Amino acid sequence: MTHTYLATTAAWRPGDNRTYAHGYEPDAAHLGPLLPPGMPPGTSFAGLSHEDHVDTTGINPSWAWAAGAVVSTAADWARFDTALMSGELLPPAQLRQMRTTVPEDPAAPEATRYGLGLEEVRTPCGTVWGHTGGIPGYASQNYTDSTGHRTVAILTSTVFGLSEPKVAARYRPLVDAAVCRMLGKPVPGTATQSTALPG
Repeated sequence: MTHTYLATTAAWRPGDNRTYAHGYEPDAAHLGPLLPPGMPPGTSFAGLSHEDHVDTTGINPSWAWAAGAVVSTAADWARFDTALMSGELLPPAQLRQMRTTVPEDPAAPEATRYGLGLEEVRTPCGTVWGHTGGIPGYASQNYTDSTGHRTVAILTSTVFGLSEPKVAARYRPLVDAAVCRMLGKPVPGTATQSTALPG
């Protein structure tokens, strides 16, 4: 994983010519209804405004540490997921422990289940393994099949913006479609695919 590192300071971008995705969150006038309960009134993000959003790329991600300060690429995540799920990274007993899951929400035991740092996610096209993550301006979902031979990474340039009603209505179908394509299965609600996609 040559393009993956933990951002430990505000100066997290290395001195190279790589381009990084910009993150955006709704501005103060639009953020309030999207915040989780208990957030202080008037919570907002500082940054350059773009219409009704704020560019959050300058936020120091190091505060999130292992929960969201990892900078990476889709290719590196695919490499990691492949090594993990194929058994190349860990002995079989440890991988079995990671894949021993419990319901994330006991009220919905058939939804997402959580193991040791690994999520088991049931989708319309089958079960996938991986993890989600996010900090202001960025949300990611990285999944693989049970063997690690097929992977998909979904990055969105907002977290709170995913709660906007129009975005929320389209986001879950987008994730499901990406997973179905990764698994080589027809996307629900579309014509049947004639060929499977390469892994």
